[in-house]
Amino acid sequence: MELIKVQNLSKELNGQLILDNISFDVEQGDVFGIVGQSGSGKTTLLNTLIGFLEPDGGKVMFSLDGSKYKPLHNHLSEVKKNFGFTTQLYSFYPRLTASENFAYFSRLHNVPTKVMRSNMDNLFNFVNLSEYKHRRAEHLSVGMQRRLDIACGLVNKPKVLILDEPTADLDMIMKDEIMNLIRTANQQGITVILSSHFLEGIEKICNKIAILKKGKMVQCGSMEEIKNSLGQSDAIHIESSDNSTLLREASSLNVEEAIDKGKEVVFFTKGTEEAIARLVLLSRRKGITINKFNIRKPSLREVFEAAVR
Repeated sequence: MELIKVQNLSKELNGQLILDNISFDVEQGDVFGIVGQSGSGKTTLLNTLIGFLEPDGGKVMFSLDGSKYKPLHNHLSEVKKNFGFTTQLYSFYPRLTASENFAYFSRLHNVPTKVMRSNMDNLFNFVNLSEYKHRRAEHLSVGMQRRLDIACGLVNKPKVLILDEPTADLDMIMKDEIMNLIRTANQQGITVILSSHFLEGIEKICNKIAILKKGKMVQCGSMEEIKNSLGQSDAIHIESSDNSTLLREASSLNVEEAIDKGKEVVFFTKGTEEAIARLVLLSRRKGITINKFNIRKPSLREVFEAAVR
């Protein structure tokens, strides 16, 4: 069942077009990832999906029970009741304790006090903050602050949880912990929409991906569809004594895409055997030493880099 329909969405801010004719659907149970370079429009899109910004063109429709779809921006009280949201720059108040923040956001969502207390115990246990609920938010570690943010986004037991860069400023271990927390929330029946630069985490937990470039959607679909956007290509990873020459000669190697990743070069090709044979001949002719060689299917990061070039 489609919970959210985004149709030809456009948005301007300060006279600049930030979102340009964006369309996609979010189905119940999705973990929908939105990725793009800084300034691509991710935060503006999420702020529009939660109702903070109104579209200048197109519309956002939603239905939580499969009945008639409603314009999201005309039913913000229903959105407030059923959607949760956390911002990239934290939603909580630093001088309040974790439990005081939770109580504050519960009141914003009109959660009865009795229910709030029960929810707090359950959610703080869920995000591993039970021992720290009486500690000021400003004195929590960055990872704990991210978990508090998610707990505050879940105070109303939302059907849809929208997260803007939930792993920002975290180390790799904490990034993985937050992504696992999001996946667990999804497994408990919450549809999740999130933006992130942590593409490895997005690849692990998302079933659908949208790639934005300068306000336009350049790719959108299931993880499999996104990865197949380069065709049934293999990714050939090469570290050599002269990567620059390999890049210059890429057009002669039977490859569709070539990406310079500094230490290594990545070639995408559907004709892997022929590309390897040509690569061997080229390296012999140019006196290039191949130090490392690996063939595999493209990762989400490699597809993303090809899409936003």
